[in-house]
Amino acid sequence: MLRRTLARRVLFMNRDVDEKKSIRSVLTSFKGIGNALAEGYCREIGYQPLAKFFELTPRQRNALADLVERDEDNLRGVHLDRKVREDIERLWQMRCYRGIRHRASLPVRGQRTATNAKTARKLNRWLKKESGGRSS
Repeated sequence: MLRRTLARRVLFMNRDVDEKKSIRSVLTSFKGIGNALAEGYCREIGYQPLAKFFELTPRQRNALADLVERDEDNLRGVHLDRKVREDIERLWQMRCYRGIRHRASLPVRGQRTATNAKTARKLNRWLKKESGGRSS
């Protein structure tokens, strides 16, 4: 008989996270926070990035959440998505090469198009759908 151990979940910044993960991996699960930024946050609260999340007291968790939310220099979540979408729309409106490539659902960064351009077409199709299919 297999015995499964359920990971203990805890609420952090309105999201369920696994308590057994390291602080760095919990932070990097949020869109817009990478390893370097997560390690900087850990340094500011005085904890090792590889320490487990359950080792933090509720007070330290709140301090970490406040630190992440107060950081206005780095965009996260929906704000990051909105910024990327606005940047691509700006490229479309300028009619620069990258904007034209986005508009045509082709690879933007010089990749070949004879084969293997499926990913770019999928991504650019998603971007068109997100922006409401506007054309100019």
